[in-house]
Amino acid sequence: MRKNSLSIINIKKRGASERVLGLAASLREELADCFCLESCQRWIWVVPASEAARLPAAAEGLELMHGREAYDFLLRVAAGLESEVVGESDIFGQIKEAWKDFSEKGSPLLRELGVVMQRLFEDTKEIRSLHMQDLGGASYGSLVRRMLHGRRVRPEGEREKVLVVGAGKLALSIAPWLASYDLLLWNRSPEKLQALEDEINSKKTASGGTMTRVAGPEAESAAWRDADHVVVCVPADKAEDGRRMADWLAGAAGRAKGLVVHLGGFKPECQAWAAAVGDGFVALDDLFQLKEAQDSARGKAIRAARHACRERARLRGLGGLSVPHGWEDLMGFACDRELSLSWVN
Repeated sequence: MRKNSLSIINIKKRGASERVLGLAASLREELADCFCLESCQRWIWVVPASEAARLPAAAEGLELMHGREAYDFLLRVAAGLESEVVGESDIFGQIKEAWKDFSEKGSPLLRELGVVMQRLFEDTKEIRSLHMQDLGGASYGSLVRRMLHGRRVRPEGEREKVLVVGAGKLALSIAPWLASYDLLLWNRSPEKLQALEDEINSKKTASGGTMTRVAGPEAESAAWRDADHVVVCVPADKAEDGRRMADWLAGAAGRAKGLVVHLGGFKPECQAWAAAVGDGFVALDDLFQLKEAQDSARGKAIRAARHACRERARLRGLGGLSVPHGWEDLMGFACDRELSLSWVN
C-alpha cells in the first residue's frame, strides 16, 4: 500500500446533530462495500486509496484522516485509548468481529484493507500486552476485587467464600464484581437481598460462583465464621461490629483467613477492628489510597500506550517493522493468505 493509502471517517455519536446523524445514515449506504465499525460511541469507515474520491469533505461532526494519522487513530481506538473507559478491551473484540463479518461478504476492497487490518491486530495486541495489562478500574467494586485477589487464602482454582454485609446502593455496586466467588449475602431486609441477588445474576457469567442468602442473626454469625473474606457495606456500628469481630476471630482459629473490607467507616472509626485483625483489616482509607496509586499507574500506562501508537504508526510508514506474533485472531478471517505484509505510509 502506498503513501496516504488509508483514509478514515470518524463520526462521534454523543452530541451529534440531526444533520450529522443523517450524514451517517447516508454514508452507511454510499460506503456499504467499505469496512465500517459501529460502536456505542462512534461510526468509523476505513477506506483504501482507491475509494478516497467517494469520501465527503471534513465538516462539523465528521473527522477525515489519512495515512499515518489515520492508522494512529485506528490503533488508539482498537487499544481502547479512545473509549469512555480508557483502556477497556471490549472494543478490540468488536473490531475483530466486525472485520470477520466484512471479510465474509467478499468485498472487492478486502485485499487492500486486509494488509492494514493484519497490521492493526498485531500492533494492538503488542501495545496492550506491553503497556495496558492490569490497568484496573476506578470503581469501588473493581478496587475491592483487586484487594481480595491479592489476599488469597485458598489454592488457585478453588473458589473462596465472600460474605457481603448489606444490600444497599454500595453493596449493589460492589457485589456484581465478586460474582466469581461463592457469595454469602446478608441484610435485614429480604426485599433488598432479593434485589441484590437479581443484580448479581444479571451480570454474572456461567462460570461464576454460587450465592446463598443468609437470614437471621445466628446465620449471619455462622457466615462470619465460615467466610474467607468479608465486605461490609453498612455504616460502622460499635455494638454490631463487636459481635461480628468475635465471630470472625472465632472462625480464624486453626485456619487462614483473608480480608475484612469495611466500607462503612475510616480507620479512626474502626480502631478496634484494626487492633484485632491487623493487616487483614481494610477501611475506606486503604481503598482510597489504592485508588490514588492506581490512578497514577493508569495515567503513566495510558500515556506510554498513546506514545507507542504514534511510534508504531510512524514505523509502519517506514515499512521495516515486523513484530513476531501469533495469528490466532486472524485465522478465521477471509483474508488472502498471500498478502504482502509491507505497508509504506
